[in-house]
Amino acid sequence: MWSEFYEKEEDKKLQSDEIYVSYQNEEGNVKCTIGEKADNGQLIPASKWACFKMNTVGDDIVNETYSKILYEYLPSANLLHNYEIPTVEIYPFDMSQDGFSWEIMIPIKEK
Repeated sequence: MWSEFYEKEEDKKLQSDEIYVSYQNEEGNVKCTIGEKADNGQLIPASKWACFKMNTVGDDIVNETYSKILYEYLPSANLLHNYEIPTVEIYPFDMSQDGFSWEIMIPIKEK
């Protein structure tokens, strides 16, 4: 996903210092959209969110973190992942520095 984004030079079209990525489950597949926060309308519905700051992009650690959020944190907090709303990740435009900070935002609802 990221390689295609950069190969098509989509990053050069952005006017923001943050990159937004949304993941939406659709018919057994996950639709991924990369872009920036839009000022011309609401693309992601309002929701309550469980937000988590990250400082790594290692696949194993990110996958483990998602697993802990979905299967440990949310159930222990008596919350459910709201699959009707996309999960959002927010990255800095410049991801060249090791350990850059980014955010996972999981839409939630109460059990």
